[in-house]
Amino acid sequence: MEEAGAPEEVLQHYRSSEVENFVLYQDNIQALDLFLGCRPQRLVISSMSGVKLLYDGIDRSELVSLMDIYSIKPKKRPYVLRQVQLIETGAKEKANAEK
Repeated sequence: MEEAGAPEEVLQHYRSSEVENFVLYQDNIQALDLFLGCRPQRLVISSMSGVKLLYDGIDRSELVSLMDIYSIKPKKRPYVLRQVQLIETGAKEKANAEK
């Protein structure tokens, strides 16, 4: 994650907690980079009870902007978007389970 440019607070969180080992394949680095770039734009919504906060995901307009900045070719965008969505799904499950 450090090589992919994860923010320091993310690295500290994973260094200080029990994390399962994982492999980051070269094909997924671009998607992880985009996901981490969108990290500050995650949306937080309150549940119906008003007590629990649920993480709803990342802002799609920010994701599209980052794809432009990173010069991701239009033909490759659907593939990269799907990768980011898979990362996001796992992150949402983990974030909402901890709350």
